[in-house]
Amino acid sequence: AITLTELQAVGMLEGDELGKQLYHAGWGGGQAIARTEKQLNAQLDGLFRPRGSNQQMNRLIKELDDTETQLRRLEDEISSYNDLADELVQTQKQLQELESRLPAMREQAALLARAHETRPLWIGRMAFV
Repeated sequence: AITLTELQAVGMLEGDELGKQLYHAGWGGGQAIARTEKQLNAQLDGLFRPRGSNQQMNRLIKELDDTETQLRRLEDEISSYNDLADELVQTQKQLQELESRLPAMREQAALLARAHETRPLWIGRMAFV
């Protein structure tokens, strides 16, 4: 039962306050509802608080941020690896090119060494001519 005074008070209430008042009036003072509402608010605070740091949602958001940071670092390392792999391929090509020129250079070096050895003889011969 609701008295005339309570009905007039209900008329002045807005939104959530009206609902709470009706619960309180209809359920024996609304103690069970108030207790349940308090428990739900406590659970909500345990999950998330906008500027909190110990709540489950905030911890999970921080873990997600840390994971994304690690992922970006790994992506940077992958691009670094790819750059080094490309550089290795270029270096191997240069090495093959130099190795292919090596026999001709050795042959030329041997010819020059023989010329150097025979130079004194050649100079002596030219002196008699």
